[in-house]
Amino acid sequence: MEHPKTRFRPVFVALHSDAKRYPGGVTALANELGMNPCVLADKLNPNIFDKVPTARELLEVFERTRSVPTANALALLIDRTTVRIGDADASPREVVQAFMALTRRASEAMAQGAEALEDGRIDPDERAVLEPMVDELICTAVAFRAFLRGA
Repeated sequence: MEHPKTRFRPVFVALHSDAKRYPGGVTALANELGMNPCVLADKLNPNIFDKVPTARELLEVFERTRSVPTANALALLIDRTTVRIGDADASPREVVQAFMALTRRASEAMAQGAEALEDGRIDPDERAVLEPMVDELICTAVAFRAFLRGA
């Protein structure tokens, strides 16, 4: 059976990196979790195979570091991606207004994208305009969907 640090290497690389960037580093994180800093560092290090974190330790580190790279690595395991949900404090009116405004802008951008694709490719300048807009559209659409679901 393949070692978890080999099989899920991108997850361990991301989480280890975010733990090192945590305010105060792995030492501060370990202290908050009531663990020995050296033990936690070894458990998260993707190159140290004799120490593996428990599921609880993984989830606690993930939660405390708010590790977006780890979330992305986990999502990729099942061929998915993650998106930011948006402003959790936004009012329903603000959510709807943001979605409608972005939809109008995105419609214009998609028209530009369709025009750009007439030559069969998207140039770097066109990509620089379209990619952030698509990311924002996804984020805003997710917030709007959450609003519609009553979340």
